[in-house]
Amino acid sequence: MDLTNKFIHLTNASIQVHSNTTHNQSDQMYGGTKIALSTLRERLESHGLDYENIWKQICEICVKSLVACQVDIPYNPCCFELFGYDVIIDKNQRVWLIEVNSSPSMARMNLLDDMVKQRLIDETIDLVDPLDFDRKRLEEVAQRRINDITQKNTNANASKLLNRDLTYILNGQ
Repeated sequence: MDLTNKFIHLTNASIQVHSNTTHNQSDQMYGGTKIALSTLRERLESHGLDYENIWKQICEICVKSLVACQVDIPYNPCCFELFGYDVIIDKNQRVWLIEVNSSPSMARMNLLDDMVKQRLIDETIDLVDPLDFDRKRLEEVAQRRINDITQKNTNANASKLLNRDLTYILNGQ
C-alpha cells in the first residue's frame, strides 16, 4: 500500500461532499448524494430491477467475507465490531464487493446521516443487549480498586470481592 498517495484513503462521502452534482445547500443538508436504503430499493424497483435478489447477494457477500477472514477476527465476548461494506451493482444486477471498512464513519454530516446512523446505533445496542448498571457504583468500585492497587493492598479473597463488586454495580443482577 502506498502511504504517500493522499487519495488512496478517501471515502466516497469525502469525495462526494465536493461534488458538483448537488447544487443547492438544501440538498447537502438532507444528504447530498447519499440515499437511504429504502430510497435505493424504490429506485431499483422503479427501474424494474429485482431488489430482493440484489439484497440477497449483498447479504451473501457480507457473510462470505466474514467467513473468509474469521480466523483473523479475534474472539472477544466482551465487545463487538462494526464493519461497513461498499458494494457496486453492475448492469447485469450482480453485486460486487469493493471494500470492507473496519472503522466505518459514524460522522453526521447531514440529516440523513443523523437518521441512519442513530438507528444503526440504537439497533446495535438492542442486538448487543448490554446489562444495566449503576454508573455511580462503578465509579466508587473503580476508585476503591485503584486506591487498593496504589496502596498495594492485596486481598486473599479477591474473587469473592470481585463478585460482591459486580453484584453491587449490576444492582443484584
